[in-house]
Amino acid sequence: MIINRIATENSIEEIKIKKENLNENQYTFSLLSEGFRLGLIDKYRISSIQTEIMYLLKELIIRYTGGESSSIPIETGEKLLSSICYSIDVYCESLSSIEESIVALKTKDVKELYEKGVDLVKLYVHESRLCFEKIKENRFKIELQVYNDTIDEGLPSFFQKYGVVFNAQDTMGSIDYPLTFDDMSIRGINYIKNYLNTLEIETFFCKFFNTEDIIKILNHYGDIYNIDYRVALINVFEVLINNSIFSVLSGNDGWNLNISKLNYKILNKKLRSLNANEINILVGKAVEKVIKDLGITRGDLIDYMNNYKSIFIPRLLSSLENGNLQNMVVIEREEKNISNNIIFNEGDRINNEDFRPSISKITKCENIEDKINLIKSSVQSIYDFIDLLNSNCLFEDEFTNLFNTLSDMELSILARMVFQEELREGALNLMQVIKDKRYIDSEWELHYSGVLQKLSEDRIKSIERFINKIN
Repeated sequence: MIINRIATENSIEEIKIKKENLNENQYTFSLLSEGFRLGLIDKYRISSIQTEIMYLLKELIIRYTGGESSSIPIETGEKLLSSICYSIDVYCESLSSIEESIVALKTKDVKELYEKGVDLVKLYVHESRLCFEKIKENRFKIELQVYNDTIDEGLPSFFQKYGVVFNAQDTMGSIDYPLTFDDMSIRGINYIKNYLNTLEIETFFCKFFNTEDIIKILNHYGDIYNIDYRVALINVFEVLINNSIFSVLSGNDGWNLNISKLNYKILNKKLRSLNANEINILVGKAVEKVIKDLGITRGDLIDYMNNYKSIFIPRLLSSLENGNLQNMVVIEREEKNISNNIIFNEGDRINNEDFRPSISKITKCENIEDKINLIKSSVQSIYDFIDLLNSNCLFEDEFTNLFNTLSDMELSILARMVFQEELREGALNLMQVIKDKRYIDSEWELHYSGVLQKLSEDRIKSIERFINKIN
């Protein structure tokens, strides 16, 4: 509730409301609160607005029940109220300034603000549908499960279920493909509108590159992080723009995504000799060259690429400081024909008669590479793998060597075993949990946590995405 106290009259021109003091998900109420605090709107008008909103809610409840009842569950009433407030927020935010929003709240009927907001929500839905059709038409044709599922299932589900009147504030549908810039603090059609506009920009950029080259670099990316890029939660735009920038820094053209081991060595030496200011200037020029080499003239994409420097440069400086630039650059490597990953599943458990001889054989094996190969050829079930880790067949650094061969997906499955208590509290912040973990139940968990602590930030984020996505 907005605190009731007497407000003094001040002109709106004299007192400015700071945008950072407003809550985007409760825009109107935070605007009223700030306006009242600064004396731009009095308590009587605020009380009147609240009363008008309750009248709107009463009308919407009758509409929701088809006129049969004015009584509904509390949870339903709260959702309808949120939908009303969301539409009013949409209208107020659409005005040219905060001051104009205050004037509208002081002088217009709330019902008028609401109806104009509903009209805007309908317009945003229409615009978002058009943007979505454009994305479907221009999507990149590669086997990328999360990207394709988002386009084929998640977004269509949103448009099918979204209700402009009764649940305008909801964001329904499984929209899992990660974007470079994704403001998840906003809700409803505003979130979808932003998401689609950003996805369209990123997809447009990716289309400048040959599909075969994209698949090749994604394969190499998967090799680096020991993941299957086809099912991983990776952002293709970031992978491509990173290598495009590094390609230019290596003396090549922006459309050339290939960076050889020799190119990398020269690049690493060159960058390590520069200070932060020199790197900032160099990256700025590299982005300009990428734009020129690809023939990009679209303004919003150019702005997006320039904004990306705010992410790229700090990561680059950090990787140089920590000596792990290789975690940012996808270096050309020989194609691998055989995958040696463990594939965990819930079935296919080994019976006890076969399990005991396998453990004995693994324990007696002295060569760590042979031991790891034995484990990977013997175990498929996650439960058998946990039993193996607890069976005293691995010693000290052997745990670390084994964990270092696992993919991000496999490490995430183990994480759900190690951090069960933390996961009960909701989505996991893996970096924070690793730092805060105080009690280790077993030797293998101790070594597992040690391996996670030494991984790059990008790999930690990749594992975290898998953890929070696994059902």
